[in-house]
Amino acid sequence: MRPIIIQAPAKINLFLHITGRNENNYSLLESLVAFSEYGDEIQVTEAGKLTLEVSGKFSNELKKIDSEDNLVWKAALELQNFFGKKPGANIKLVKNLPVASGIGGGSSDAAATINALRKLWKIDINDEELSKIAIKLGSDVPVCLYSNTSLMSGIGEKLKAAYLKTKPYIVLVNPNIHLPTADIFNEFWKNPLLVSNSCELNEFSIEEISDEKKYSNSLQPFAVSKLPIIGEIIEILKSDKNCSIVRMSGSGATCFGLYNDKILADNAQRKLQELYPGSWCISTRIK
Repeated sequence: MRPIIIQAPAKINLFLHITGRNENNYSLLESLVAFSEYGDEIQVTEAGKLTLEVSGKFSNELKKIDSEDNLVWKAALELQNFFGKKPGANIKLVKNLPVASGIGGGSSDAAATINALRKLWKIDINDEELSKIAIKLGSDVPVCLYSNTSLMSGIGEKLKAAYLKTKPYIVLVNPNIHLPTADIFNEFWKNPLLVSNSCELNEFSIEEISDEKKYSNSLQPFAVSKLPIIGEIIEILKSDKNCSIVRMSGSGATCFGLYNDKILADNAQRKLQELYPGSWCISTRIK
């Protein structure tokens, strides 16, 4: 049997506003989320038991942790629990995205695993049930199930379809330094910069969301204070007159710049790779 292959694209927070906390002390947010054409890959095939293999550029980072702590493995177990059976599968994760980098690699991998295994195991499951499984795994997993541009709110469980009027090219840059999400949120809540206004739009132009008075990443200042190289990368991208939006994604440390033209994006990627040879830097496009 041929493997079922599902792409797990990078998730980009085009803006990310922290709006408060809920009764369980989880951070509430509002974020316009888009996905790139580049990402990880999940392959699943029939097997007598559940197994997980990891390969790819960033596989060594995941090999340092037990399989049971990998979100891909956790996603498979959650789907088994829903199914009420213990079918097997050989799961292969090709890890092209850096780990703990603010672009939802683990969440996208978990979502792709759910989508691949539900096909392999022929599980009949509706969107609401899928979302309940996904949110158990992490706040970014529900939006990654569909990998469509969405306005995400609540703790990540509330999704509304959103549209970009154009599909720009994007340069993603990560200094290859881990920035734990919990650390950034802890710093944020010491001096929170809450955004109270709610976004009513469902269609966005790049010009609209480039307005930093309206749209930003609430976590960015705190990440820059912990890791100043983020600020350096952002300033370099901002100095490029061809770059329309420059921000950090998620809790960092990946930064991005948007371009209208592939050649301009490729040129920016090469420049940044030369300036920061130890970084992970790619040029791709928003889906």
